Amino acid sequence: MPRYPRHKRIAIIIGQIRQFVPMDKPLEMGWRKSLNDVPNFRLQSQTQEREWTFDIYAGDYLVVSVGDRLTEVCHSVPSAITYLCRMLGVSPNK
Repeated sequence: MPRYPRHKRIAIIIGQIRQFVPMDKPLEMGWRKSLNDVPNFRLQSQTQEREWTFDIYAGDYLVVSVGDRLTEVCHSVPSAITYLCRMLGVSPNK
């Protein structure tokens, strides 16, 4: 049986991304499955005209992608947000 990320965790991550990551357009989100058929919740937006995605999986597994860079696997929300901001060349809004 596939494992899904918890709704509470998704809500917390959405709040933190809205707080710390500047965005040019509204945050888009929704359920999807990876290429390996693993369910996850995707957040995507654009910052300084660079597209990015933030995939939330069950457990402590997050995948961040910015533009055409390779994806980065992160195991904590702070490290994922720090990576996202660093790749976008922005300092987190506080």
